[in-house]
Amino acid sequence: MAAAGPDTPSAADSSAGSALADPPPGTPDSAIPYLSTRYYITHLPERLREDFDRLYTAAAAFETSCKLPVRISGADAELLMMVLLYDCPEMFQISRNAEYQIWTVNGEVAEIEIPYSMPLSLYEKKLEQCEGLIRSIGEELQGLSDAEKERRVYDILAGTVSYETEKEDDGTAYGALIRHRAKCDGISLAMKWLMDSFGIPSLVLSGREAGDPRGHAWNSIMINGKYRDVDVTNDTREEGKLMNLYGAYNIDRSWIASIYPLTGVIADHFDVPPSGGMEESFHVLDGSFVPAGTDAADASFALFDRAYAEGGLARLQFEAEEDYRSFLESFEENTQNWFQTNVLGGSVLLNSLDAFRTVAVQVEFDGQEDT
Repeated sequence: MAAAGPDTPSAADSSAGSALADPPPGTPDSAIPYLSTRYYITHLPERLREDFDRLYTAAAAFETSCKLPVRISGADAELLMMVLLYDCPEMFQISRNAEYQIWTVNGEVAEIEIPYSMPLSLYEKKLEQCEGLIRSIGEELQGLSDAEKERRVYDILAGTVSYETEKEDDGTAYGALIRHRAKCDGISLAMKWLMDSFGIPSLVLSGREAGDPRGHAWNSIMINGKYRDVDVTNDTREEGKLMNLYGAYNIDRSWIASIYPLTGVIADHFDVPPSGGMEESFHVLDGSFVPAGTDAADASFALFDRAYAEGGLARLQFEAEEDYRSFLESFEENTQNWFQTNVLGGSVLLNSLDAFRTVAVQVEFDGQEDT
């Protein structure tokens, strides 16, 4: 953020975000809904909580200018805006394209001007759409466990959202939930909004690959007492997609953070809870996780055996990069060997997700009997 003199405006980048509706029973009395599931808000330094509550109230009321009860530094103002956008998916009225402005007095931030992308009347209509959809999904998922709800919400978003970066609301939960077009931050915010509405703690995380100014966003969701990292964006709708790959479903954070180290505004201010290993990942539970050291031919035969038994579709995820590469390099040869061994003919389509060492095949077998 650029330095500012007394009583002078300065600009700061705003990022991505949006959140929820009426708090469920048991939520602490607060103007902020679903407070207990919002990690960044509840882990803010105590000295910033009064200012954040005021900022949230001002944004919800479409106040152009928010005077802070307690003056803070420019870095603290940036932190508050980040928390507002990352932890509150319902705040999709805040512009992602315009910069917010700060006013300083004696070098301290006394006021934040909030940019909006729509008038209050339009926001209320869009919020009603989001809340209606969330209620509908919630009714459908009544009686399910948290793990079952997480999986169903993942499948809903993966099956309805296409990746898009051209519109301002692509970075909002509204873009993902209602317009069904969003980029990673909008998809992650939609996931958080739905998890919040079911009382399941979740975070939106963001990281940036070296040399990539855009970065990436994903979720960390508490299931069975531990946070697991989930990246729905990898499975969103696209041409040629065979099936959901679940390459980044309840995985250890190292898989994602090795590509996208956590951004400074998160890593510098929050002791983000670690993710809980791979035991709850889709592929471990599904029996489709390939341990390190598995021979490529064995993996290929296991994949085609499964496809033959399960209607032509099957997936694998490899623990080790070298095994994944070996599988791809020998895939054509091993495919031919499997068909020859089983005296079958057919055609094969392959999808792969290099970042998470995951593959899927669709196989049409010649003359396969009903199983």
